[in-house]
Amino acid sequence: MRLEETGQQYLDRLVDLCFFQKVGSHYVMHDLMHVLARKVSSSECATIDGLKPEAIHASVRHLSIIIADFDKDEHGSNPREKFDKILQKVRSWHKLRTLMVFGRSSIDFVGSLGTFFKEAKRLRFLSVTGADISSIDSFLNPCHLRYISAYGANSRVFRQALTRCYHLQVLDVGISGNLDVPTDMNNLVNLRHLIAHEKVHHAIVRVSKMTSLQELKFKVQNVGSFGIGQLQSMNELVLLGISQLENVKTKKEARGAKLIDKEYLETLSLSWEDSSMSFQPEAAKDVLEGLQPHQNLKTLEITGYGGATSPTWFSIVSSVTSLQVLHLEGCREWQILSIREMHSLRKLTLIRMLNLMEISVPSLEELILIGMPKLKKCTGSYGIELTYHLRVLMIKNCHELNELTLFQSYSSFDAEQKSWFPSLRKLSIGQCPHILNNWPILPLSEMRALSKLELMELHVVGVSVPSLEKLVLTKMPNLEFCSSLTTQGDQMGWSSNLRRLTIHDCPCLVVSHPFPPSASIPEMSIRGVPGLAKMSIDHRWLTIESTELSVLDDSILAFSNLGGIRLFRIRSCPNLISLSSESFSQLIALETLCIRDCPNLTMSNIMPEVVQENSTSTSSLVPPSLKSVNISTCGVTGRWLSQLLSHSQSLEELLLTGCPQIKFLSVIQPRETEGTSSLASAVMTSAQDEHELKLPYNLLCSLKVLWIQQSLDLKFFGGNRHSTRFTSLTQLFLHGCPKLLSILVGETKDDGTMEVGLLPPSLEDLSIGPLPENLQSFTPEGLLYLKKLRLSYGPCLKSVQLHSCTALEELDIMGCVQLTVLEGLQFLSSLRSLKMEMNSELSCAWDLKLQEQEQGGNQIQLFPRSLDKLEITAVTDWVQSRLLSCLPAMTKLAVQRSPELTSLQLACCTALKVLEIGDCDLLASIEGLQFCRNLTSLKAVLQTADFPKTSTVWLCVWCKLGEPNRRTRESITASNLTPRTSIPEMPESLITSCKPI
Repeated sequence: MRLEETGQQYLDRLVDLCFFQKVGSHYVMHDLMHVLARKVSSSECATIDGLKPEAIHASVRHLSIIIADFDKDEHGSNPREKFDKILQKVRSWHKLRTLMVFGRSSIDFVGSLGTFFKEAKRLRFLSVTGADISSIDSFLNPCHLRYISAYGANSRVFRQALTRCYHLQVLDVGISGNLDVPTDMNNLVNLRHLIAHEKVHHAIVRVSKMTSLQELKFKVQNVGSFGIGQLQSMNELVLLGISQLENVKTKKEARGAKLIDKEYLETLSLSWEDSSMSFQPEAAKDVLEGLQPHQNLKTLEITGYGGATSPTWFSIVSSVTSLQVLHLEGCREWQILSIREMHSLRKLTLIRMLNLMEISVPSLEELILIGMPKLKKCTGSYGIELTYHLRVLMIKNCHELNELTLFQSYSSFDAEQKSWFPSLRKLSIGQCPHILNNWPILPLSEMRALSKLELMELHVVGVSVPSLEKLVLTKMPNLEFCSSLTTQGDQMGWSSNLRRLTIHDCPCLVVSHPFPPSASIPEMSIRGVPGLAKMSIDHRWLTIESTELSVLDDSILAFSNLGGIRLFRIRSCPNLISLSSESFSQLIALETLCIRDCPNLTMSNIMPEVVQENSTSTSSLVPPSLKSVNISTCGVTGRWLSQLLSHSQSLEELLLTGCPQIKFLSVIQPRETEGTSSLASAVMTSAQDEHELKLPYNLLCSLKVLWIQQSLDLKFFGGNRHSTRFTSLTQLFLHGCPKLLSILVGETKDDGTMEVGLLPPSLEDLSIGPLPENLQSFTPEGLLYLKKLRLSYGPCLKSVQLHSCTALEELDIMGCVQLTVLEGLQFLSSLRSLKMEMNSELSCAWDLKLQEQEQGGNQIQLFPRSLDKLEITAVTDWVQSRLLSCLPAMTKLAVQRSPELTSLQLACCTALKVLEIGDCDLLASIEGLQFCRNLTSLKAVLQTADFPKTSTVWLCVWCKLGEPNRRTRESITASNLTPRTSIPEMPESLITSCKPI
């Protein structure tokens, strides 16, 4: 008996004794049983949970370490030292058999284990999640290791130590994990399970030495150490995939794999490259004959086979007695398929069998037919013998299929559906115009087991359905009714289990109920149904759009079923003029409201019910959970938005773009809120009140993001602006609202200077533009937390003083053509990114400072050492060389729109990794590029003198370096770039392609 079989017996016994419970393919343990197990095993098993101090028994042999997602503790210090002290309390490292480390933050802590691993000489089981354990592989004693699991680890983990783990039985780096496979990995002769990406399997040289391996994905190559003969002695295999079989030429060579001798083999996958130019059908047929598996095989998948007939062993009873699953895909020439002798077959999948015309099927559990243009007949024993065990039936893209035994008689199907299909769970039929062609309706209501139904491009008039989990109706041109969707009455009977509903392009369907039909539907998509707007629900996100919708109320949406919606997006509804207050009030969990491209939604009729009932308070209309309001290109008025926000307690984001009906912005003081709680009182307001957005005073403490764009007439109105600071605001974005900008950012004085207005100290991101026309100086004060600053289009701006913005990380100044003074950069020790549009006066000022700095006369650096990214526009030759020479640590440089630039000097940019050049018409050379040894990406758009002004030479280079000491010399040739455009010193391993357009 194999080791795995013995282990499974032990596990099954524990399930029988109720230590574990089996749930699907997993096992779970009851909480009480878990507590008992921990108590009983406390002397041998222990857990270190985060930084919690916990006593570890000296006899512990199995240790788990859970590292939570923390970088710093509550005091702001690194917890590494505290973690090391906890590890020092473990006195049983020399006894440990099992060590498991969990947690995304473990990458910072695994290194601490290195010292202790020197003592763990008896370790058998090692599991590390989300960490780079290459730092400790040198400390491991490979002699006893049996099991290594390293999810999310570095791709080169255990590169040296791995091949010395001669007793290793399981190596698990996850199916997406890519290990850098050493050439002598075949030393792992005891390895039974390799769980890794298929590339890892493909890269093992002389895999035949690993005779204990039970899973292998083998790619045949025309090299001896990767030939199919490598499989000959690997008789322990349970799962085997063989690809690139076009490299096997003869039946004899195929027999060399000795598949017929592999008695444990249960799953076999054989594939040919579909696009192979040297494909030979007869050779493929011989190779498949030679790959006859052992009779114990249960699952067989064949892909890309080019032969026209089945292998002879398909028809030999003794060869396929155990086969339960057959999957054939992309076998284009296969014309005759015989599966009559496969008495154990339970699942049959045929995909893109382009020449198969007829198939006879036995009683199955799953039948899948997809993309078979010549298939005309699919036959079998008529009646219950064929259908009784059927659980999945999927038929798609079989345009010529006109004879299907399952749907041979409408009257028999209607009468016997319950007894014929007692187990059918999923039915999917699409793009098969000839089946069900004469059926008036598709009767499915008696199929009690049916939970998933997909119908596409069928011509039935009606469908009757049972209670479903998934219903998809797509491109049904004649469909007029679907039971429960089109009949009046209680929908709970059929929709209570519904989890996904899709109805697309059903122009005749009449729906009698608003959507969604149930509050428990996490996914829904409706479009192309007469009388209904396009709508979708995606896990609590609701989107609705329509060119015809004028009123949005309970007749369109079942708001009573939308209590769990968190985001409501209304967009592209040009005729929408009104929303229902009663409906809106039912969105009790709403956090985000987005309204876009609804120009006629003036909101004058937004809540008519409340206007009529003076006793109703607007507090019931606004969900307390609302955190974000985003309105774009809409006719909403300031009055309505004021009422919407008047009782909001926790609004964090307010984004307004292109709302011409909002012309005034003010803040309501606490005393002003009294007596204004009902919308009825707001109806009798002046024209100014109609356009005035009144922000409740309490929002000044909760609002974090204020984003206003394209509001030319919007301005601040009334109140004392010094008492209305937004104390929690972290992001302020003001573009295209000049009247508001001068007040919110600061007033412009007679001398042209500007003082800080409503900018709170909490601000972290500030983006403003165009700047006031008479603004000459910008000096932000008190913004100690500001990390991002963007200033754009200041026609008169001459000076920017940034001395106090010491936390600034990103600075972006564009379109300020008169800027001559930019002071304080050297004090910005956190500045990482600078995007700057130069002009002649600023270039002169910088060049002068750089000369002084170069000559030693000025000890103050122009730029901070932290600067990592520079994107510069309109730079000239006489400033670029000095500018770049003082940025040796810069890793990314972008030079854009610099028509006068003729040369770039990069000799000092030794840390440069990314270089981008665009719209530099006269650039003729890049000097010093050979010193940029770290360069990995170069993207350039260059215009040459030999080409017309409208022509451009594109030089698009994306280079990924391999090993550090491995380089390939390539260069730009004269045929790629004209002689006048030369880049004389291109580094090795840089240029991969140069394509003139």
